[in-house]
Order: sequence, then C-alpha cells, then structure tokens
Amino acid sequence: MATVSYVLNDVRKVRPETQRRVRVAARQLGYSPNSAARSLAAGRSSTLGLVVPDIGNPFFPEIIRAFQESAGRSGFETVVMNTDYDAQRTRSVIERLASLQVPGAAFFTTQVDTSVKDAIAERNVAAVYMDFARPTRCISNIEVNYRQGMLEAIAHLRELGHRRIGLIGGPAHGAAAQRRKLAFLEGIETGGLDGRTIDSDFSVQGGYFSCSQLLDGYDCTAVITANDLMAIGALHLAYDRQIAVPGSLSIIGFDDITFAQFTQPALTTVAVPRAQIGKVAFDSLATLMRTPGIPGEIYEIPTHLVVRQTTAAVS
Repeated sequence: MATVSYVLNDVRKVRPETQRRVRVAARQLGYSPNSAARSLAAGRSSTLGLVVPDIGNPFFPEIIRAFQESAGRSGFETVVMNTDYDAQRTRSVIERLASLQVPGAAFFTTQVDTSVKDAIAERNVAAVYMDFARPTRCISNIEVNYRQGMLEAIAHLRELGHRRIGLIGGPAHGAAAQRRKLAFLEGIETGGLDGRTIDSDFSVQGGYFSCSQLLDGYDCTAVITANDLMAIGALHLAYDRQIAVPGSLSIIGFDDITFAQFTQPALTTVAVPRAQIGKVAFDSLATLMRTPGIPGEIYEIPTHLVVRQTTAAVS
C-alpha cells in the first residue's frame, strides 16, 4: 500500500519498473484519486480559494488563469468565488472556504473585515491580499504601484499641454481606488495643474454618468479614469455629446484590459500586469503554506503608461 501511495502521489522515489506496474494496474482498475478522502485523512484540502469582487470585470480573468496555472503545476485545484462587492456575501464565502479546509486563499476584494482576516490567520490558513493588508503571521500583501502609472499618465498629459484634468475615481471606500486618487492629487500638485475628482463605481455605466457630471461642472481638456471600463463609458459619453476624442477631450484609462486596444479610438491606459499578479499571489501563498505561521511579505507590482490613440495635444 505504501509503494502505491508513493507512486500515485509522487512523494518518494520508486524504481521505474515498479512505477510502471502500479500505473498499469491503476489504469486497468479505473482508479482515480479521491480528493475528498485525502482531505479528510490529512485534515487539510489540496484546494485553494481565490476570491474576487466582480467576476464579470475583465480585469480578473487573466489573474485567475495565471493563479490556476501556477497552482495546477504544484498539484492544487482552485475554487473561484465571487463577492459582488458585498460584505455579507464575502463573509459567507470565507465560511465556505473554511468548511472546505483550504490551506490558503487569495483575496482580491477589500470587503474583508480586520476581525475576519485575524480569524483566518488564527486557523493557520495562508492568505494573500491585494492592496489591503499589513503583512503579519500567515498574511502577505500584493501592492500594485498605482502611483507610478498615475504619475506617468499626468506627466504625459502635461507634456501635451493639458492644464485642467479630471479624475473619475472608484468607490470612496475602496483602498485601491483611494490610492489611485491620492496619486492623481499628488501628480496634479507636483505638476502645477488644476484637477477635480469624482467618485464612481468601476463600471461602464458609472464612467458614462460620472463623466457627464464631471464635464457639466468642470471645463477640463482631459479625463483619467480609475479603470478601463469607466474609460469606455467616458468614450461613449463623448460620442453621444459629439465631443471629439482626442481632438477636444483626451481620455486615459487604467488596467489595460484586453478590450482597451480595440476601442475606437484605441485607449491610452495604465497597464497593470495581471498575469504577474496571479503568479505572485500563488507563489506567496506557497511560501506561507510551506512554513505555517511564518510572517508574510509585501510584493510590489509595477505599472506603466501605454500610449495609444485617445490622447493628443491641446488644440
């Protein structure tokens, strides 16, 4: 029995001929591993959790794919759970993950209370958060350098002669949204520019209506949005109002989702390397899981401006 276990779980060297005989027998018997039984025996699952706030947002699929591929290469399955930005649903998701006895989970949502994060750590469940946690026992944090990309975007507009720039930001309670907003305000002040901000909700509709509000009360020549979906909404608003982009209004998005290069005109945006985020999220979890209880780390992800067709010099 031990030899069969060594071969099927690939945990110890076994003579090649013995390996062959075991695998032939497994095929003949139609055997496949029972992951539920393994979890019961080990007291811990080989499944990892991946929690996102909006699975319909094109920002997340690339992260999910990179995470799943990295996890799969290490023998882990991934269960993806969606919270819809709802705190109560987030708590239910976490309870579900606890019932699955996951050894680790990656959270790309900010709707996790401090008390819940502490409870996860007390169970020795490894956790990685994005832009939301202070590294401590069992917890690591991925910090996206929004400041770098935002300052590049403002510098780009300044070089084109723009002096009045608006920001359509994310939700007021969102940690990542507020970091982008602070970077915008810093860039405006440093560049000696005039700026105005309005909070929105990261959706196409939010970008459309927030751009309308912004332009109705502020005579700006350029708009930066906190994600690409809102930039697409701003492009639609400009089209409906017959505002030429980039002739009369320059627009810059954030994230560089796949759709950004296919808008008309193609969207200038700040690129966030999502595949790198997914890989780093798994690697940081693997580090925490190898030595339960160890303190986590901060992993910084760079950003940079991608110039396409929605920005031009002030006419």
